[in-house]
Amino acid sequence: MVLRLAAAEVPLLRAGAKLCRGAGLAPAPARIRDAAARRLSRIAAQLDRLGAALPARGPAGVILGVHHAAISTHDIERLIGFYTEVLGFELVHRQSWTADAEVQNALLGASGSAAQLAMLRHRNCYLELFQFETPAPEQRSPHQRLFGTGLTHLCLAVRNLDAEYERLRQKGVVFHSSPLPRPTFNAVYGHDPDGNVVELLELYDGSHPFAAHWPLPE
Repeated sequence: MVLRLAAAEVPLLRAGAKLCRGAGLAPAPARIRDAAARRLSRIAAQLDRLGAALPARGPAGVILGVHHAAISTHDIERLIGFYTEVLGFELVHRQSWTADAEVQNALLGASGSAAQLAMLRHRNCYLELFQFETPAPEQRSPHQRLFGTGLTHLCLAVRNLDAEYERLRQKGVVFHSSPLPRPTFNAVYGHDPDGNVVELLELYDGSHPFAAHWPLPE
């Protein structure tokens, strides 16, 4: 997520603020140098405030786990509807920013970006959705392939996969096949409305190497 930062990132924020203050500006007309210096100073001050707001947790950072995956879309309302109304996620946060939002652009490594953001939650799983107005999103195939490079799919753990498959199929979700159960698990792959691949996975044995442990609903 763009603005919710971990405590372990405090040193990075402080280093970023120091870098902004110490950035050398190449020879340029005074008006341009002054404007650039003011912009760097504003970014440094905002990074300082973000760092100061986070509690110190010791010198060493600790990775606690994967917090969320993110999807960029041309139609954020459509994906919010699919993941909340069809898959049962809850919308827990929304925000947007304009092209002059310096901190967001610095964090994203972007220049002049403007976007909407939505964070969804289902139990211990978070999913972040972006819709960028600028820069214009790249066109993608409506049906993503699992054998491409980079992140290829989102996997959701389910109970009673066959019943969930039938429920989603009746709601119009397109799957590659029907469920193909194996001795220790059952799985099936489908697509969300943008064509992103979503896997449903049911593990029959809690001792399976892939087993994720959390309280199941009654």
